Amino acid sequence: MIPRPRSTAKPTVFLAGLLYFALILSAGFALGVVRELWLGPALGHTGAELLEMPLMVAVCYVCAGKLRHLFPALGSSHWLVAGIFALVLMLAAEGLLAGVLRGLSLPEYLATRHPAATFAYGLALALFALLPWWLSRRDQHSNTAVKRNKT
Repeated sequence: MIPRPRSTAKPTVFLAGLLYFALILSAGFALGVVRELWLGPALGHTGAELLEMPLMVAVCYVCAGKLRHLFPALGSSHWLVAGIFALVLMLAAEGLLAGVLRGLSLPEYLATRHPAATFAYGLALALFALLPWWLSRRDQHSNTAVKRNKT
């Protein structure tokens, strides 16, 4: 019996998800400091959060695009798994930070937020999870179109 080579896709998917999570958490932490120290007092907490959301989505877009080039062998289904894995890590980190910094559970923390900010936050998290997959699909479609035009 000849041993099969082990697939490296699974560890690579989780490494991509972990790296994506770490990049976005770092950016969110930096923007969170700006939001809490300067924007919050000037605009109010909800206004500052709503102003931060598009910036975070833009950071997600850039990071997901860069990671696609760092892990070119991953297919779109792998990127979906990586995004969902990053989302799970992000929710765990958010819950931990809400507990440590504010003494609240994640549901209690979400209940203290303004409904508009909570909706925007949920939408941003969905985009965070799906952007790597969406960019992968977009790249696949554009590569297919380029190949068709060359023939």
